[in-house]
Amino acid sequence: MEAKELLLKYINGNLNEAERLELFNHYDKEELERIVNLGNNLTLETAPVDVEWQKLKDRLVKPPQKVGGSITKLLIMIGLLAVSVVLGGYFLSATTSDKVIKNDTTQPMQIAMDDGSVIDLAPGSSFSYDEDNFTDDRKIKLQGHAYFSVTKKGNFTVKTDDVEVAVLGTTFDVWTVTDELTHVECYSGVVNVMASGKSEILKKGNHVRVESGSMYKKIADVPQSPPWLGEKLVFDKVPLSAVYAEVESYYKVIFNAQKDETKFSGTLPTNDLSKTLNVLSGVTGLTYTAEKNKIEVTAQ
Repeated sequence: MEAKELLLKYINGNLNEAERLELFNHYDKEELERIVNLGNNLTLETAPVDVEWQKLKDRLVKPPQKVGGSITKLLIMIGLLAVSVVLGGYFLSATTSDKVIKNDTTQPMQIAMDDGSVIDLAPGSSFSYDEDNFTDDRKIKLQGHAYFSVTKKGNFTVKTDDVEVAVLGTTFDVWTVTDELTHVECYSGVVNVMASGKSEILKKGNHVRVESGSMYKKIADVPQSPPWLGEKLVFDKVPLSAVYAEVESYYKVIFNAQKDETKFSGTLPTNDLSKTLNVLSGVTGLTYTAEKNKIEVTAQ
C-alpha cells in the first residue's frame, strides 16, 4: 500500500496493526501524532484543493544536499508527508523530511556524522535523521541494530518504536530485535534508557532488555566492542523468528519456516553459513537445508 493511502487511513483511524508498523517504518510516530493534533485544532478557510496543493508544492521545492561523513554515496530521501482531509472544500497538509541511511550489504557499515560521532550499522538495518539540523538537534531514529560512538557536544538521542536512549558522550549498542523487544548495552560512559514511562541509567557493562514495556537490567562483562562487529551474533532468549531475520540480513538468504516464538540463546558466526545452520540445528532440534539462497526448515 502506498504511503499516501496509509496516511489517509491513519487520519481516519482505520489502520490495522500491520499497516501501522508499515507506516511508522516510513514516518516518525511522534511527528505524525503532533501534525494530526495540530490539524484537529485548526480552523481552516474554504479554498480550492488543487490550487492550494500546487502552492504548497511550489514552496517545498528544495535541491538535495551532500551527506556529511566518510561515506561518499549514501541514500538520499526527501520525504513528502501529505496528510490531507477534504471536507466541504477544506484542505490540510503537512510535510516532514529526513535523511535515511540503510545498510543493504552483508557487512557492517560505518558512517561518520557531521558532529564527529560514528555509527556502525548492522546489515539490514537503517536510521534516519534531520540532516539540516543534526548538529544542533542530535536525534536518530533507528530500525534494526547499531553501535554508537558519540562525541561530547550536547544531547544525543536514539529512538526506536518503543525505546528512547539519551546520552551526552559515550559508546553503546541498540538492537531492535522485534516490535516488542529491544536490547541496549553500554560500553563506556552513561546512558539513560526510557520506555513506557520508565527509565534506567546504564553504566559500562550494564545491559537492559525492554520487552513489552517492561525493563530488565543486568550487569555483565563487556568486550571493547559489540560481538557483531567481530563476526559473531550473540542471542539471549530471542524469538527464533527474529534470529532467522538477523541471519537473513548477514547471509542474504530466506528461511522457509513458520513463525516460531521459541526463545533461542547462543552464538552464531556471520561468516560461515554452514556452521550457523549446524549450531541452529543442534540447539533447536530442527533440520536446516540450504539450497541456493533459501533455507528449508523441517522437524527432524
